Amino acid sequence: MKRTLRAGMACLVACVAVAVGVPDLSGAAAPVPGLTAQDCGDFLAGNSKKPPNLVYDGCLYLPDRQGKPLQATYHVQGRFAARVESYFVKTVGMDALKRVCCQWSSRPTQFTGKAGAEFSITMSSGETIVGSRSEWASIPRFEIVVETFTEEI
Repeated sequence: MKRTLRAGMACLVACVAVAVGVPDLSGAAAPVPGLTAQDCGDFLAGNSKKPPNLVYDGCLYLPDRQGKPLQATYHVQGRFAARVESYFVKTVGMDALKRVCCQWSSRPTQFTGKAGAEFSITMSSGETIVGSRSEWASIPRFEIVVETFTEEI
């Protein structure tokens, strides 16, 4: 009975992940051996992937989440968002942001850092009524989140 419930739950999680566009991380490379909470920092600058006008906000170790990720956050003013988006499209293969419901967002994109660690990057606006890319300058800020895992999932 327990095994059946676990298998059903795993299927439910996988099905929801596919439906909402969460990447399948089961095939992702293992984290860099020895990566710890102390390694939290400006991942984009450390991997020579930080565009102009992007501001590093900080990094958190999230030990209660699967894979115990390190999560670096950044922001950019709306007037520079198209340049930052274009930079990430070119350098890490991120998809262009799309308007979904009430915000602009990208799907998570994977890239490999200099030391071999796998990173996930997303970019999004906050909730906004702005429906046209030409109006992005009126959005106060866009957020960028970069994560890597400290343990295999």
